[in-house]
Amino acid sequence: ILDPSALYATNNFVSFPVQEKCDEYLTFNNELYRVDFKNYGSQTDFIVNLDTIFMDNFPDFIALIIGGNNYLNYVFCVDKDDIQSYFYGYSSYNQSEDIKLINSNSSAFNLADLSYQLIDYRYQRCRFTRKNSANELFHVPTDKVTIGVGYGYLGSNVLNFSEFLLHPNAIEFPIKSNGSFQTITLGDYMLSWKEKVDEVEFIFKTKISLSKNVYSSFALSFDKNMGDDNVIVCMRYDNYYNIEHYYNTGKFRPTLLSPNEPSIGLKFKNIELNNGYLTCSFTRYKSHPNIQNYFDTRLNYYILFAKGSTNDFGLMGYHFGDKASTSEKINFLTPLVESNKQATLSTTKAPPKPKTKFELFEIYDFGNFVLAIEDSTFYSRLTFNQINNTKRQITQPNLGVDQYIAYAYSNDQQMGSDSVVVCKVFNNTGSVEHYYNNGKSQPVLLDPKNPTIGLSETSVNVVNGKINCSFVREKYIEGESRYFDVRKKSYVLIVWGRVLNGVIQFHGDNYSISDKELDFVPLKTSEPLATTKSLLNTTTNINKPNQYVKNEYSLNWIDDRNYTWFIFSTNVSLATNLYSSFAFSSDRSMGIDDVVVCKTYKNSSSIIRMYNPGKNNPILLDSTYPSIGLENMTINFNNGLLTCKFRRLKSKLNTANYYDLSKGNSYYLLFARGKTDDAGIIQYHSQDKTSSSETFDFSSTITSSTTMSSVSRTTKPITTVTSSGTLSSRVANVEWKISEYYADMKFYEGSLSTTGRQSNLPATNRYIAFGLSSDDKMGNDCVIVCKISNGVGSVEHYYNTDKSAPGYLDPDNPTIGLTNAVVTVVNGQIQCSFTREKFIQGNSRYFDMRNTFTLLVVKGGVSNGVIQYHGTSDVTISDGKINFAVNGTYSSNELDLAKAKAHGILMVLAWMMCVPLAIVLSRYYKFLLPNFKILEVAFWFNAHRVLMIFTLVVSIIAFLVVLAQLDWKWVDAENNETAMAHSIFGIIVISISFLQIIMGLFRPDKDAKFRPVFNWTHRITGISLFILAIVSIYLGVCIKKMNLKSVGWGIFLGWNIWFVIYIGILEATPLLFPSPDKKEELEMQDSDSKAEPDEDQIKVEYIKIALLIIHIIMTLGFGIALMVVIGVADVGKFS
Repeated sequence: ILDPSALYATNNFVSFPVQEKCDEYLTFNNELYRVDFKNYGSQTDFIVNLDTIFMDNFPDFIALIIGGNNYLNYVFCVDKDDIQSYFYGYSSYNQSEDIKLINSNSSAFNLADLSYQLIDYRYQRCRFTRKNSANELFHVPTDKVTIGVGYGYLGSNVLNFSEFLLHPNAIEFPIKSNGSFQTITLGDYMLSWKEKVDEVEFIFKTKISLSKNVYSSFALSFDKNMGDDNVIVCMRYDNYYNIEHYYNTGKFRPTLLSPNEPSIGLKFKNIELNNGYLTCSFTRYKSHPNIQNYFDTRLNYYILFAKGSTNDFGLMGYHFGDKASTSEKINFLTPLVESNKQATLSTTKAPPKPKTKFELFEIYDFGNFVLAIEDSTFYSRLTFNQINNTKRQITQPNLGVDQYIAYAYSNDQQMGSDSVVVCKVFNNTGSVEHYYNNGKSQPVLLDPKNPTIGLSETSVNVVNGKINCSFVREKYIEGESRYFDVRKKSYVLIVWGRVLNGVIQFHGDNYSISDKELDFVPLKTSEPLATTKSLLNTTTNINKPNQYVKNEYSLNWIDDRNYTWFIFSTNVSLATNLYSSFAFSSDRSMGIDDVVVCKTYKNSSSIIRMYNPGKNNPILLDSTYPSIGLENMTINFNNGLLTCKFRRLKSKLNTANYYDLSKGNSYYLLFARGKTDDAGIIQYHSQDKTSSSETFDFSSTITSSTTMSSVSRTTKPITTVTSSGTLSSRVANVEWKISEYYADMKFYEGSLSTTGRQSNLPATNRYIAFGLSSDDKMGNDCVIVCKISNGVGSVEHYYNTDKSAPGYLDPDNPTIGLTNAVVTVVNGQIQCSFTREKFIQGNSRYFDMRNTFTLLVVKGGVSNGVIQYHGTSDVTISDGKINFAVNGTYSSNELDLAKAKAHGILMVLAWMMCVPLAIVLSRYYKFLLPNFKILEVAFWFNAHRVLMIFTLVVSIIAFLVVLAQLDWKWVDAENNETAMAHSIFGIIVISISFLQIIMGLFRPDKDAKFRPVFNWTHRITGISLFILAIVSIYLGVCIKKMNLKSVGWGIFLGWNIWFVIYIGILEATPLLFPSPDKKEELEMQDSDSKAEPDEDQIKVEYIKIALLIIHIIMTLGFGIALMVVIGVADVGKFS
């Protein structure tokens, strides 16, 4: 039901100027409304826009009124409680009767392709197609109508108009159609199209080199990069031809728009492969509202082309370099056919662009210069300030003499073909002029007759030797190609130099260039809304932006009457299921705080208001309106930076715990970040928190005495690279680019190639770090740590005192000197990048990268946010000191355990495998091979002597190897008591071994007087030596840095148990079968006994031989197992 009284009460009809818009639609508008339309004869497309910026509440509906032949037709787009509905209605022209409604279920419903949007929490937009039928029910012609617009609110089933505006004159709807194809050709690709009423006919032709298993594609894209594109693929595979409709989510293989209908939206398909050309033709519906990611060709897009090969099943392969893109967006709608009658509706000269309210859009930081951009419909205001910055000591102009600073829009990162605005001071007078730079020569005025073309409200002043410049610039000037249109992205070039006789001079090396194209307008839709309300047709000054930066957080704010604008940025490592927050607090502790939370989770993002009553989970400030008091909210994630922008109402008296930001109220800032679950519930932030050390009045501009950081808020610092280098190792690769005052660093865990060392650590709760060291030892080093803790990445600055756990370089600022930090995990390996100030004056522990240092690179685990000991196998040391001021590629000495492992393996071979065999042969196996003699010496004696000499040689080699591991220094008892004990036992064993060999060389004859003394001395010494060796091996497998854990000593214990059992059996066997000559068991004879063995003795020998074979097998098994474990051991390998 419509309330007609509202229609009678509003008779303030307004005029709608009609103008062409980009050869797509005709437009008529005032300060509140805008309607775009395009007539095809049988139907008309409409786009209705309403600006709600000064309305207390969003209207429940907007309406379009179409009048003619004494009747009015109505189209109502209703959005109530997020439920959208559409109504069509009609009434008499003089409104003498109620409006009769027709809902969308009626066969008389005359609308299609309906959509309703809320853009930037400000603009309401309704879009639809009206069928121009001859149904007498509507009584409205198709060629000439009166247009009206209105909005209102929904009562109890009543649509109440709040405003109703009707154009007093009939508007002609020119019919657009010329029936011809338009064509673009780009390299091997040619695309032609022709618009129809509901469709666009395409012919796509590609030059190819394959005769089968080939595809070619073109995509509709909002930018020139692959990702988030609507793709049409023509392919031939295994004698099949097909045309399919895809959506490309990123730089991966695209997915079908509809798996059940691969060619959805396409008809009249035909594809041919002849003479090296793949040609496909088809007709595509302009829009398909029920299919997600089906792009509407009534909008403009870049066209991306790609081709490649498929397999026999039609699965597309990567296109590699076979791709191209258009340089401009393409309009698939045929240009309008103008008529004489239409021309009478436009003026011959474009009227002056109205100046409307400016709103802060973006703040860019260029080191010593800050650029604030405020946006309105047709203008941009730029405030360009040179700032005091003690850390970025770029050469700054001394404006006591004539100087200039220039700001240029550029299509690339090179000087030349740029639109330049110059702020200069000459003879103590400031001016702002518009130039054009043809190349690397002297720029010329854009318009010699009008040096300030497109500029107004210019201001240049010098404060404390720093230049401040502001101006308002028209976004574009029709017909002036050298006047850059800032509705498009562009690079920014900043230069500064001297002025001589009023002429700007060459700037030399005084320049900075943005590292990416920048945005200058906030609304990125294909039909930007053109107007705001008429009561603000004059520009409004806005305060300078304020900023506070600490650690990973950056907060910018600006006062705007009853509101405060905020831009909040946080360095994060995840793209979803995370949050970052800041709070207004009366103290520096969490509790009783007003909190703003920016979060992304699953496929959603939001900005909400919370109240933190204590150190428990905060609660919503208003459960009914989670974003209470916030407007114009946007969230963006790019290159590891989460940025939230919004406008906050300063006070709301009827809402409890809504902190008042009006003038005179000051608060501390608290920051925290963490993870969310898939439902968006925020989790505990752990240690990722910090606070300001001072309070802020958010209605006042921060004075120069306030300590503010100038860390980049949305882009990385812009500096000129003077040198670069890399360090390659198996632990991590380090890359750096050095400018005069900064170092851009990158870490890649493991090798950059696919054959790199894989980490044994988990994907989270781990770190990689590098230290600047004056020597090649750990201790007294300046360390940067990139860590992942509970899924959140961070980069922090430490100082390592001696060989203990490092501490923060600055406990109050863990990220001192570090900016632009990004930590990610790719294929299970950490990648990290950041910018480090080369030096900080007055801080001796902050190592100055203008000096040379050895680089130490390590990795390890993180527990409860605290980095753990890295182990020595995950350490890399650069091969010599690095001079960062020169280009270089460096290798590393791997501080691993290769030599220590070789030492261990050799000692196991000697003392676990050879010595026990030598002992048992001499005591229990003299009967073996009695006829096998060398130099008339029995087999067992030769075997015993060879094995023991071999053991001594191997032990000496192993000893020298481990000394080399330790740089020929003894082990440090302070850092490793186990290793120290092992070394003491080891040197005793080697020394006694040497004495035992010497003793054997001086063995008395068997009949000599001292032969019994020798025999007992040799035996006692040998047994003692073996016991000491066993103890030494036990200590060795328990050394922490060997990373053997329980696996190492478990294997060795198993062998010891076996050896005790083996000796016990050998000792017990003679008790069952006594030997006739016990003396032989003790004598160290070099020949056999002449006695013939009896039957029992033969049984004993067979038993011993069987036991020997088992012993050899067991010893080989345990010994080889222990040697393998020693060889492969690494941090985290064994638990």
